[in-house]
Amino acid sequence: MSPRSGTVSSFAFDILEATHLVDNGFHVDFCTQGADVVLKSSEGVKFATHSFILKIASGIYRRSTSLPDAIVDSEGALLLPEDCRTMNAILRMISGMELPSLDNFADLEKVLLTAKKWDMPGPPSIIRRMTLSPSLLDDPVRLYALACKVGWGEAAATAATLTLDVDLEHEEVLPILKGMQSKDVLKLLNLRTRRRDELLNFLISYDIKGCLNHLSHSNKQTASDHELSIQWQWKAFIFTAFIAIDRHPSGKTLLGPNSVLQCDLDDMRNTKCPSCPDECSFDVDGLLKALERKIAELPRTIQ
Repeated sequence: MSPRSGTVSSFAFDILEATHLVDNGFHVDFCTQGADVVLKSSEGVKFATHSFILKIASGIYRRSTSLPDAIVDSEGALLLPEDCRTMNAILRMISGMELPSLDNFADLEKVLLTAKKWDMPGPPSIIRRMTLSPSLLDDPVRLYALACKVGWGEAAATAATLTLDVDLEHEEVLPILKGMQSKDVLKLLNLRTRRRDELLNFLISYDIKGCLNHLSHSNKQTASDHELSIQWQWKAFIFTAFIAIDRHPSGKTLLGPNSVLQCDLDDMRNTKCPSCPDECSFDVDGLLKALERKIAELPRTIQ
């Protein structure tokens, strides 16, 4: 069969011809005269390739000299349900050609699922290294969903860490979560819960230094009104920190000049011990250092 014969559907041809992607029905990069196999996309675009390439790359083709859901048309081409963009990407990967631009999750998912369907381990191994590109890392929830779907544990763990700055209840994020398996969504939620609860337990058990140690924490009935106000000041700080880590699990709002704790910290710096008027009731600097260390130690990825 000559790779120059045949036509592509008029709609697909108009689009692809305008961008110089086809030549007489064939993709311009896959129209070699010596090719012995022609694959045809769902739009009718034809790809001339070599059977030995398909046999090396595809376990299914190696066993059956065909591909899943293929129909042999009147010209002897294998008509496949996959679209032109997906087939172009896979054939380029297995043929040692320049890689296509795959900078969105819709294209990545199509290529990965098709490679799995065709029993081609090569393309997924290439894409796995492409998933850490900046354009994909900017959308960590989609990256996490894709990694979970194709079983990439390491990529899923990396993406899960990046989701800590994402509002999972945002209207653009919820549809992605709804499309995921429940166990994978629960892993994300569990990571956030673990971080929040560990920080809360740390603050509750924290032995804050300074004259606050003079105060009675076990018998509030005997504590002075001033002592009780200091105790509640500490509890208010814990509550603020708890709300902040719950809303922003990465902890980015807890530290720095724009910290949501700044007002509480300023009040704590200005609070004097009733028994030692020249001493602060709280060692704020020590608390901040301990808080920073603890945030760095919090769980960062899924279990």
